[in-house]
Amino acid sequence: MRWNKKPKPVEGDIREVRKFLFFPRTFKDKDHVRWFEFAVIREKYKFNSFTYGYNWVEIDFVNE
Repeated sequence: MRWNKKPKPVEGDIREVRKFLFFPRTFKDKDHVRWFEFAVIREKYKFNSFTYGYNWVEIDFVNE
């Protein structure tokens, strides 16, 4: 049995994730609201001072 290990992310990495938005979703600098649809969301890996660890933080929608 084989599998490939994913490399660990480093601070500043960006990824795109496809999610179904069951609840309304918007971002601070945008007034565009989306819900009940699939959306591609851009996320950035950065340090979170609240949890004292690194997390993926949602930045914005890829396709508007």
